[in-house]
Amino acid sequence: MTARQFSSALVLALALLHAKPSAAATWFWPDLVFAGPCAGSLQACISQAGDGDSVVIVADEVTNPNRYTLIDEDLTISQSISLSVAAGIDAVLAPDRTIYVGLTADAAHTVRISDLNLRRGAIRVSEPSNVNGGLLEFSRIRLLDLGASTAFAGGCGIEVTVSGQGSKQVTISDSLVQRGSGRPSETFHGICVNQLSGTGSLTTQIQRNRVPGSTLPGMGIFGVQRGPGTFRLSANRLLGDRLNDGILVWAYDVTSTLQMDNNIVSGRVTAPDAYSAILQSAGGNLTALNNTVVHGNYGLALTGLSVSQPANVRVANNLVAFHTAKGMYVQHGTASHSAPNNLVYGNGWNDWTPGPATLTVDPLLEDPAYPRPVNASPALDAGNNAEASSLLFDANGERRLAFGTIDVGALEANGDGATQLTATASNTSFNEVGVTPFPVPLIASDKLVATAHRSTPALPGSAQRLGVYLNGGASVWSVFFQDFTQNVPTGQRFSVLAPFASKTGLVHTTSAANNSANLSRIDSSALNGLSFAIAIPLQQWTGTYHNVPISMAWTNGSGGRWQIRNEDGSAMPVGMNFNVAVAPLLSPNAAQVLSGGQIVRELPLFHRLLDDNACAAPLIGRTDDPLDSNTTLNAQGFSVEYRAPSGLGAPGRWFVVAEANTSVSAPSNPITEGVAVPSFPPNAAFNLIVDGGQAESCRAPRSTTLFSNGFEGS
Repeated sequence: MTARQFSSALVLALALLHAKPSAAATWFWPDLVFAGPCAGSLQACISQAGDGDSVVIVADEVTNPNRYTLIDEDLTISQSISLSVAAGIDAVLAPDRTIYVGLTADAAHTVRISDLNLRRGAIRVSEPSNVNGGLLEFSRIRLLDLGASTAFAGGCGIEVTVSGQGSKQVTISDSLVQRGSGRPSETFHGICVNQLSGTGSLTTQIQRNRVPGSTLPGMGIFGVQRGPGTFRLSANRLLGDRLNDGILVWAYDVTSTLQMDNNIVSGRVTAPDAYSAILQSAGGNLTALNNTVVHGNYGLALTGLSVSQPANVRVANNLVAFHTAKGMYVQHGTASHSAPNNLVYGNGWNDWTPGPATLTVDPLLEDPAYPRPVNASPALDAGNNAEASSLLFDANGERRLAFGTIDVGALEANGDGATQLTATASNTSFNEVGVTPFPVPLIASDKLVATAHRSTPALPGSAQRLGVYLNGGASVWSVFFQDFTQNVPTGQRFSVLAPFASKTGLVHTTSAANNSANLSRIDSSALNGLSFAIAIPLQQWTGTYHNVPISMAWTNGSGGRWQIRNEDGSAMPVGMNFNVAVAPLLSPNAAQVLSGGQIVRELPLFHRLLDDNACAAPLIGRTDDPLDSNTTLNAQGFSVEYRAPSGLGAPGRWFVVAEANTSVSAPSNPITEGVAVPSFPPNAAFNLIVDGGQAESCRAPRSTTLFSNGFEGS
C-alpha cells in the first residue's frame, strides 16, 4: 500500500469517526491526521475509548509507511474493548512490554485482542465479574522469548484469571507462545486459564496454538476449572523436549467436562512424574479423543483429583507411543469408562484397562517433530467413528473423517497433495512445467489448481495466467502459461494443490445450458446453496487455451449457485473444462481476503499456517464477495510472495501481489498517484486455501531431513 493510498484511507476513516455519534466507536491509533485522543500514546487512546469500542492499530508514518508499528509502552485495559491490527500492519510491542486487562465485578465484559506480537512480555487478564455473559478472546498472538523480561516474575505468557459468580467464555486460538532462555531458575508457563473462586460457569476453548518445548521450568498449557462448564483443548501443538508437563488441567466441579482432542504432544518431559498431557477431575467428566502423545517420559493420563475419582472417562482413538516410563494412565475406579480403538505401543509400562479394538503395534510415524502415521501405518482407518462424531477437523485443520473410517491419532490421512513446485531444466519445456516431484502419486482424474509465486527479481511468469493439463508424459500433469508464446523461466515457482478427500475437487464443463454471457453456472453439491464456500477455479486444458482472467461469482438464482466468470467481460466459450478446488465448510485453513473500498497493490495473508512459514504453498483465486451486492470485475494479474519480517519481533508474511499484465491483454488499471501501477480495484476479493498437511510438514523442526519436503518416498 502506498503512502497516499494509506493516508487517504485513514483520513476518510477518521473523518467518519469524528462525524458519528458516541455509541460504539472505532478508533485508529496512531492518529496522524487529527489532533484527537489517539494522536498520543496507545494507552491514552485505549483509556478514552468507551465501553464496547474498538481500537485498530495502523501505520505509524504518513510518509512512506512500512508494515512495522512499534508500541513501546505497557498497556492497561479496564473496559470492554476490541484491540486489533489493520490489514498489512505488523504491530509489535517493544521488549519487556506487557498487556494488563483488569476488569470489574459489576458488569459482563467483552474483551477481544488479536494479531499482536510481543517479546519478553505477556498478556495478563483478571475477570472477577458476577454478571453472566463475559467473553474473553485472544487470537493470533505471537509471544516470543517468554521469561527473559525483568518486568515480572513467574506466571504465564497468556494468563487469564477468572472468578466471581458470572458465567464466562474464554477462547485462546491460533497463537504462538515460546519460552525464552532468560531467568532459567524461574517458572514460566505458556498458556494458562485459572478459575480462582466462585461458582460461575466457565467455558474455555484453547485451540490451534503452538507452544514449543523448553527445558526450563514451566508447563505448556495449564488450566483450573472450579465451577461448572467445559474446558476444551483442541488441535494444539506442543513439540520438543520440556522440563514440566505439556498439558495439565484440573477440574473440581462434578458437572464439569475436560476434553482434549486432536492435540499433538511430542518430546521428552524430564521432571519427575511430569506428563506430556494430564487431565484430572474430582467427580466430573474426562474425555480424550484422537490425540497423538509420543516420544516422552510419562505420556497421557486421565485421573481423579485429590481423593475423588472422575464420574465418566472416555478415551478413544488416541495414539500413545514411545514413552520411556508410563505411557497410558487411566484411573477410573467405579466411573463410567470407555476406551475403544486406542493405539498404545513402545512405552515403558501402561496403567489402564484397554477397550475393544486396542492396537499394540508400531504406529510407523514419520518423525517426532511431525508424528504423522505413514501410508503403511496400522493407525489408518483404525478408529471409532461414533466416538469422534463431533470432530470436524484434525490437528492440521483438514477434514477429520476423510475415507469412511476415522484414523487413530491427531492427524487424518486424506490423500490431498500440495507443494511448492519449482521450474527446472528437467521438468520444464516451453510454456509448461511438469508437476514433479509431488508428494502424492498423481492420476488422470485429479483436479489440480495452481498459483504463481512472485520471484525477486520478478520473473515474467509472475503475471501469467495459468492452466493445467494432463500431458501423458512421465509427470502426468503440467502447469502451463495460457500465453503459449511465453516460456516458463527456470526458477519460477508455483503453489500446486491436488484435492482428494479433505478438499473437494470437481470438474465443471461449460455448455450452452449453463453459460450466460461471461458466466458459466456450476451445479455441485459441494457448492450449491453455499454462498460462504471457499473455492478456487483453474482451466483444465483439453485442446483450447483460455487466456482470460477468471473468478468465482455468486448468484441467488436456482437456490443459490456459484459461477465461473470471465473478468474481461468476454463470452464464456462452450466445451471448456475448469478444475475447482473447494475447501471443507468452515475450514480453518480457508478464508476470503478483501481489499475493501481501496485501490491496493497487495493484500496480506494473515494465517497461522503461513506466518513465518516460507515453505508453505498458499493457493489464491479471484472471487466476487457474495455479501457485496455490486459486481466487482478484477482482471488484474496476481501472484503470491513471501517476505521476511518487517522488523524485530514481527513474523514473515505471505502476500497476494498485483502483477503487471505483460504480454497479455487486459483492461488497464486505475491511475494511482499519477503513475499507472499494477493494482487491485476497490472491493476486490480473493479466496485463500492452505493445505494444512503441507504447511505443517514443511516447517516441522525435524530431527532428520527425511520427509522434510513432505514426500514419503517409495
